[in-house]
Order: sequence, then structure tokens, then C-alpha cells
Amino acid sequence: MSHQMQNVFIKFYEPLPEESITLPVNQLEQFLADAPSKYGVAWVFHIQRDGVTSDGVTSDGPSTSVGHKKRGPKPKNVWSRTYFCHRGGVKQTRKDVNRGGSSGYVRHLQKPSKKIGCTAKLKVTCYLDDPNTITITHINKHNHNVGDTDELQHLSLSADVKKYITDRLNDGFDKRHIRLAIQRSFIKFLSNNLSFTVIDGNSYLNQIIHCNQIVHADEVYNLFYKIQNQKYQRHKSQHESVKTWLNELESQGFKTFIDDSSFYSQFTFGFLSPQQKQLLLEAKSWCLDATHNTTNIKNGLLYTIVIRHPITGTGYPVAFLFSVDGSSSPLIRFFTFLKLIVGVPAPLKITIDVSNVELDALSSVYPKAQIQWCCFHVSRAWIKKLRTTV
Repeated sequence: MSHQMQNVFIKFYEPLPEESITLPVNQLEQFLADAPSKYGVAWVFHIQRDGVTSDGVTSDGPSTSVGHKKRGPKPKNVWSRTYFCHRGGVKQTRKDVNRGGSSGYVRHLQKPSKKIGCTAKLKVTCYLDDPNTITITHINKHNHNVGDTDELQHLSLSADVKKYITDRLNDGFDKRHIRLAIQRSFIKFLSNNLSFTVIDGNSYLNQIIHCNQIVHADEVYNLFYKIQNQKYQRHKSQHESVKTWLNELESQGFKTFIDDSSFYSQFTFGFLSPQQKQLLLEAKSWCLDATHNTTNIKNGLLYTIVIRHPITGTGYPVAFLFSVDGSSSPLIRFFTFLKLIVGVPAPLKITIDVSNVELDALSSVYPKAQIQWCCFHVSRAWIKKLRTTV
């Protein structure tokens, strides 16, 4: 796989300007984005600190209400906004957490906190006499050495390098390749393929201290995670995203199950592909397996119907049901859907976990099927009972 060389220009960090900077309003976002790679400092905007309005800005002028005009000098600016140094604030420790757990052993910090109480600020003001221009003023000095070697671990990569990594991930560093990437193989790949050109005349790369020289594995993983989210997440809401996915699957010939009356409360849905449907229709026996904690959704349960594949002779999943309701209700509705809508006849035998919930659901929908418990789960239950009573 061939990859085009990416040229990333870096140079010595510039000193923070002591004088105010004047820029067009539309260049503010670019100025903030370039600050980490240009000055070695990132500026963070905290809505809860600045008392802003819904559009993210605050006015320094006196407020007015309907029917009452507050006395005072007329405001001189249209809006203003305050940004804080990325090393500002203090690391907070939750008082309700028992550090060290039952053992009482507190793990040593693997990485120092970036919050060291820096009071440096960036004040951005848009004045009435020139609403298309902003004035940027630095307030207070940093309490850390901006651009020092110790600062690199607290700065993210520049937009150019992030774009390069994202492009390579989209080009083919996926699945097995991305696992190798996160395990430092990708870092080695970047060092061999990224050509750093020094702008400052005769300076050499090893004389430059810059955030683009270090690519951490977690930064690669964060970009990979964002790409994966964009691939499978169809909506910000998990419920709406699942609904969109089910509609897409249905357009491809899948059989999908969803109960609109309880979907948002129980998050119950299921599906099976055309190939899975055909195998399920021909199967004489099933296995029903329930798996906990397959997602980050609390109390989520994934039910899988498994059959013996007629060619390979191994287990093959043919239908899936997900729900946060642990009762027999979603199972009864799903089996009814399989029986009446999909047309799945009653099998001769069904193997289940040691679960009365599954037993009740299957008995009510397929009363003529012979239901047996899984030998593995039965033996495990016996061993557990013997250990507690003998």
C-alpha cells in the first residue's frame, strides 16, 4: 500500500504577543486553532465561567428588561469572550469516592495533571465602532514555561498532522492494521513517512521542540474512535440511530422487529438477514443464548438464536434481539414476531440457559417444542450449589 508523503512545516514556538492583536472576526477560530502549534498554548472557553448567552458570547454592557431601562453608561462593545489557558484550574478529587477501594492501596499517578492553576487569559472583544474586527488581549502571565519539553504531553497535534492520520485511517488502516497502529507500529510509520521541514533557516529538527514531533498512541486511537462513530452512528440519539439502522437493513431485505409503544422505555429491537431467515425456517432445533454487558447501555441484554449450520456443522447465529427489559415480555413479542410475521415454525427442540424467563416466553409461543436446559449451565449451577451448601 503506497502512501503520499505529507510535508508538515514546523518551527520554533513564537513568543506570546504582549501587545493586543487586531483581527477580522472571521479569523478568530483559525487563530485559536493555530495557537498550540504556533505559540505552544491552547485556549479553552468555559461557558459556565463566562456567564454567556445561548450563542456563546457575553456583553459587557448593562442589561435591560422589557418596560424598564437600567441606568448606566452605554456599552462600548458588541460582545466579548474570555478564554483560559489549557493549564488553568485545579485537578478536582471526588470526596465521595473511596480511593484505593477495599485494599486501601492508592495507585500512583501515571501522568501529572495538566491543571496547575495557571491564571493566564485571552480576552476577545468586538467594539461597536468596528463590529467586523476583534481585539485579542493577553491577561496575566503563565505560571509554566510555555513551549518547554514538559509541555508537549499536554498539547495536541496540529490540524495538519491530525488530517494526515485521519486520511491514512480512512485509506486502509482499519481492523487488524489499526490494532498494529495503536501498538506503536503506526507511530513508527509516521516517523518514516512524515517529512518535517524546518522554516527557521539553519535550524535542525532535533533542535526544535514542537508538539508535532510526538505522536501518542492515544491520539491515534481518539481519531480512530471518532471515525468509527461517524461510520456507525446515524444520529446523536441512540434510539434514533438504531431506528435509522433498522430502516436501512429492512431496505436490504432484512426482517426487523421493533415495538414502537415500548421502544424508548425498553429499547427492544431485533433483526435477521435473508440468509439467516432461510436457515432458521429449515432448522429443527435451536439454542437461545443471553449475553450481558455487550454495550455501554445499562442492563442491556443481547439474545441470540443459534443453530447448527447444515454445511459446516458448527454454531451459526440466525436472529438477534436486544432489550434492557429482563422480563419475558420482550421475548414473547419477538418470538411471536418470528412465528407470525417471519413464519418460523415450532422447532422440535430448543436449548436455553437456566432461565425461567426464557422458559416462560418459549412455552407461551411454542408450547409444542421440547425445551431443555444447557448442560454446561446446569453443571455450573450444581457446582455453585454444592460449594455453598456442602
